[in-house]
Amino acid sequence: MSIMKPSASAGRERDPEQAEAKRSDPGVSGTLRMAVVGLGFVRWLLDEYKSAPGVELSLLCDLNEARCRELSDEHGVPWTLRFEDCLAPNIAAVDVSTPNHLHAEQAVAALAAGKHVFLQKPMAPTVADCRTIVSAAAAAGRSVGLFMSHLNAPHMHELRRMIAAAAFGTLISMRGRSAHRGARANWDKWNVGADYWRRDRTRTGGGGMALIGIHVIHLLPWLADSPVESVAAFSDNRATRDLLDGDDITIATARLSNGVLATLEASYASERGSVEIYGTAGYAIMEDGRLRVRLDAPWNGRYLSVAGGEQETVFSHEELNKMRSDFGAECEQHGAFARAVLAGEPPPVTGEDGLRDVAVLEAIYRSAETGRRETPDG
Repeated sequence: MSIMKPSASAGRERDPEQAEAKRSDPGVSGTLRMAVVGLGFVRWLLDEYKSAPGVELSLLCDLNEARCRELSDEHGVPWTLRFEDCLAPNIAAVDVSTPNHLHAEQAVAALAAGKHVFLQKPMAPTVADCRTIVSAAAAAGRSVGLFMSHLNAPHMHELRRMIAAAAFGTLISMRGRSAHRGARANWDKWNVGADYWRRDRTRTGGGGMALIGIHVIHLLPWLADSPVESVAAFSDNRATRDLLDGDDITIATARLSNGVLATLEASYASERGSVEIYGTAGYAIMEDGRLRVRLDAPWNGRYLSVAGGEQETVFSHEELNKMRSDFGAECEQHGAFARAVLAGEPPPVTGEDGLRDVAVLEAIYRSAETGRRETPDG
């Protein structure tokens, strides 16, 4: 085993058994000792873990040694190039932030070693992989959670409560669009090396809908507290065939089990994401960093206060950021996962949720191929 300490201690091994002898069990101490595997896009993630109560960031792991050394020195956390080191006795949970096609193998190995697992979206490229992870978690008696970034925002939790309380009246429809020009913008990085996997639909589980559309696939049913019943979809690659193996535009209409119709859209070739909620007594539109809400009757909630009537209540980008600053710790998903594990409760987004999302993703792609309405096989 070769676990490297930061700064002056780099180059010396740290004995995990000695470290373990100095620590108490995480379930007793109230601290979840976390290893993070895959450091390509996690600068902000490490900050989240370091500020989350109940989390001790204990080990960083990546194949890129320079990246490991840089982040280790920045955060004062030991590092390793070997995934196996993350399965040591002094580690209680593993954050798997590696490429999608590695999720199942690494999650199953961590669960078999008695670790809780927190996965970046999507859970895995296929429903079969997701089922393998869920089964491994059940066999090990450990938790599997997923990070969905929209759930970090306090106003999203408020909108969910507003829907449940019928503040929008009868919910009629919803729309979610995840979009940016990522394929073209990241060509140089994705063309070679470790990031090439993002261009390969067998490794990602698709294209734009798998990589960024998974956000709205999860978010809209979560907001409505109702799973997807069926989907009808179109999918294409209109502008990035030279760069991307999968789709750069997919649009699906989903019927939720409560009858609400939801439009799910993802583009890797155009800009501007949005979330929209429409009911018989009002609407909410999240776009360009602003939230606009109009309700027939006033709403006074924990995070949002909305004046009823004909005028919209507008929450600016600055106001939403302040909301995150004031209340973000209540919603931040890395800390929420740790709190749930330590309390013996299900995480906010479970492995079953992740399986369901990928089942919807596969149904969308099937519908685009068959031209028929498809049912998720989750």
